[in-house]
Amino acid sequence: MTLSPAQPGEELLIEWVTPSLTMKRGRDPLGLQTITLDRIMPGLLPGVLALSQRARYLAIYPFLLSLYEERRLAADNASLGEFIRLHEYELCLAMQLCPRHCGAANAIGSDRARPDARDEPEEFPRRHSVESPMGGYGLYYRSPLVDLDVVIPAGATLGETTTGVDVLARSMHARALATAFGEAIKDTTYARLHMNGVDPIPLAVLRELAECACLCRLDEHPVERQAIRDAFFEQTRSERSDQVEQRRRAFAVFLSRLDDDPDVASSDGAFRRGTIDTFHNDSAKTGPRAEAHSSWAALAMKECMQDAICSLWTEFCRRGLDIQEPDGMTRPELRQFITEVLAAAGSFELAGTTITWRPEQALSDFRGAVLAAASAMHWEDVRGWTERLNTAMSGTAALLWFEAHTPDPARELPSWTWVALQDSDHQSGYMRTIGAIRGELATEPSVAEALEWVLHTFVIGPHEVIAYSKLPESTFRFCWEEGRLRFYPAGHDRFIASGARRSAMSSLCEDMGLWARANKDETPHLTDVGTAFVTRVFG
Repeated sequence: MTLSPAQPGEELLIEWVTPSLTMKRGRDPLGLQTITLDRIMPGLLPGVLALSQRARYLAIYPFLLSLYEERRLAADNASLGEFIRLHEYELCLAMQLCPRHCGAANAIGSDRARPDARDEPEEFPRRHSVESPMGGYGLYYRSPLVDLDVVIPAGATLGETTTGVDVLARSMHARALATAFGEAIKDTTYARLHMNGVDPIPLAVLRELAECACLCRLDEHPVERQAIRDAFFEQTRSERSDQVEQRRRAFAVFLSRLDDDPDVASSDGAFRRGTIDTFHNDSAKTGPRAEAHSSWAALAMKECMQDAICSLWTEFCRRGLDIQEPDGMTRPELRQFITEVLAAAGSFELAGTTITWRPEQALSDFRGAVLAAASAMHWEDVRGWTERLNTAMSGTAALLWFEAHTPDPARELPSWTWVALQDSDHQSGYMRTIGAIRGELATEPSVAEALEWVLHTFVIGPHEVIAYSKLPESTFRFCWEEGRLRFYPAGHDRFIASGARRSAMSSLCEDMGLWARANKDETPHLTDVGTAFVTRVFG
């Protein structure tokens, strides 16, 4: 057959249509992160998102909202978003020009502003920070500001009416934030002559602005910094008291772990290790400190377990894609793949001991060898080990270790149990997973039988249900089609384990002056303000 372009006026024989499915990789293929993000974190750390990492935006956005309302501009969020995105870009340009050479980490609009600023033209035309309609405010900071009672969102009641646009809350904390940032930049040429304009902004004007408005400059504005701390940790509304106390405890947990181990400032693993150790070493297990560390330790244990399942997931997808026939695998072929490939006789090194197995071997024997070899290992060490090996059998071994070392919920504080019992609609949480493993162990399976059960229970079944729920966005890595399991080359790398928002807490605490380092090489340490904060929260 020969294809030729249609001539004008000819009836087209083929009509191109929009694909019915949008192919996406998906960030949570097994729904494990959903449990953390949607069920656990709103209770453990209210008012903080993973990407709401810079404290000064909690003053910048209230200032922009107050300015927008003061000018009586159009009372709709579409217009407000336009206003915010323009000023986000201008502020981000200034941040890229900061003489401290801080790099303006996490500055909104950096992908556009950084290359523009690098060329250092004499002036910069106005443009938007990002494509998203409400800018970084809508993406990362609007929800926290609403939770902190700093912003009243569009659609909420304001007096006797309903506001059609986001506005600054009528509260002391909200006004203090807006005023503090306004005071910080009020004498700049930008604030006096350019902020309300549409003409290009001179380079010198933005250099001057950088010295007052960069995200790294909170240390020079103690009133603004205190207003941000008050917004996070002080609250006058009684109905918010539980959330405020929970937020205080979460930050106090982070700071107390950093005080014991400075690596917590930059390492999720160090944070997990510290919370689990504190949980195990606290013999009294009473009071706010014990309650807070219990809940965070349960989350750390859940994340360790999650990484074991991730190892099962990655080898199953990767090897399945490599060996499948063009039309996929039948159910007997899938069983053969699991027993003869993934569970095939083999060995690995664990804590200096070589562990061997055979597919027909009793799982109890394999489990005993794993527990004996890893008897002195820490939860975080076992998690890191299976992450490095990234195989189905290492994931199975890690699950067996985690099951054996899981505390008895009946003997723990309710704060630990609450986190451990959280599930999602499509996936088991921490304790339900452990309970299912114990039920399977009671059947005395072989290694191959156990691996087949684990994969069907925690990988194959949950992934299909979750992927179907996201249609017409297709996030399938594999799918049953006409009785055959077909694998798709959609990327089979490990998914992110941590949803604990340690990075956000670390950055926010540093910005708020709760921990510091004099230069890039100095070890992080709590400031006097940070030490006083932990003492106040935990006594």
